[in-house]
Amino acid sequence: MLSNCFIFLTLFFISPSSETLVGGYTEVRLPNADETQTFTTLLNLQLPTFLGLTANDVNDVQIFGISSQVVNGINYRINIRLRNGQCYLVTVFQSLPSREDGTVTHRISSVELMKCPLQF
Repeated sequence: MLSNCFIFLTLFFISPSSETLVGGYTEVRLPNADETQTFTTLLNLQLPTFLGLTANDVNDVQIFGISSQVVNGINYRINIRLRNGQCYLVTVFQSLPSREDGTVTHRISSVELMKCPLQF
């Protein structure tokens, strides 16, 4: 009985791991080369529609952070800075591979203005 109580108290007071919670977003990190290429292309194509800008306005988009969340596919939160100095948090959904041909699709699901970091 005393040992069961000790085990319970030990488990209760152990601080949670610094690992990502199940279902949560990963910590923000720098994108790898493939992510940079994939998301830059996507942002150049889809972002003007979301922000009411021209393609030229988003041509030099800088990705300075990315995090992901596994759902029925993958949600990405992408931190970007545009040529005009504005920063945005862009959420992109990546589908699971298609059963027919394995194709994966990406689409922007939201765009939020964010405070730019001092440096990145």
